[in-house]
Amino acid sequence: MEAKENKITVQRTARYYTLGDIEDEAITDIWLVCHGYGQLAQYFMKHFTAARQAHQLVVAPEALSRFYWNGFSGRVGASWMTKDLREEEIEDYVNYIETVKQQVTNTAASKAPRWHILGFSQGCATICRWLTATSTRPATLVLWAGTFPHDLDYPTFVSLLKETRVTVVYGTQDEFFTEANFQQHLAEIREKGLTFDVKKFEGKHELNALLVEQLMHFTPLD
Repeated sequence: MEAKENKITVQRTARYYTLGDIEDEAITDIWLVCHGYGQLAQYFMKHFTAARQAHQLVVAPEALSRFYWNGFSGRVGASWMTKDLREEEIEDYVNYIETVKQQVTNTAASKAPRWHILGFSQGCATICRWLTATSTRPATLVLWAGTFPHDLDYPTFVSLLKETRVTVVYGTQDEFFTEANFQQHLAEIREKGLTFDVKKFEGKHELNALLVEQLMHFTPLD
C-alpha cells in the first residue's frame, strides 16, 4: 500500500523588513522589493539604503522557506518556492505578500501612497503572480535579472499594468542566461501585449547601485 498524501493549512510566523519610518507623514511612495533565491530580506535591503529618499519607504518581505547553504550550519538563505507542492507554495506566498502589503497600508500615515514593486531573480516571478492575484496597481514595476513566469494569466496581467511603468533590467554577463535567450523571452512577452522598457548594465546576476538609484529617483507622472 502506498502512502497517502494529506494537506493541512497552518498558521506560521513570517518576517519582513522596512527601511524608513512607516508612520512618517512625509512618506508618499512605498517600494516593495522581493529578493532572489537564497537571499535574506535583511541583507537584500542594503542595496536600497543609499538610494532611498526621504519620501520613500522600502518594504522587503522574506520568503517563507529557509535553508542552510552548506551542510547543517552557517549561511542561511530563503526560497519563495520549489517544484514540490508548487501550487500550494505559490498560493501561500501570494497570500503572505498581500498580508504584508495590507499591514503596511494600514500602518502608514499616508493613506494613499504610490506603490512601486521590484523583484530580483526568483522574486520576479513571485511578484508577477502576486500582482495578478491581487488588486494592487503599482506606479512602477521593475523585474531585475529574472523572467516572466510562463504560466502567468497574461490577459489579466497586461490589463492590470495599463497605468504602470514596467522596466526589465539585466546584466550583460549574467551567468544564468545568455543575452540572446533573454531577448527572445522578452520578444515573446511583447507578443502577449505587455509594454516595457529594457535597461542593461555591465555586470553579472546582481543589483547595480547606480541603476537602482536611477530607478528609485524616477517619479511617474500623476
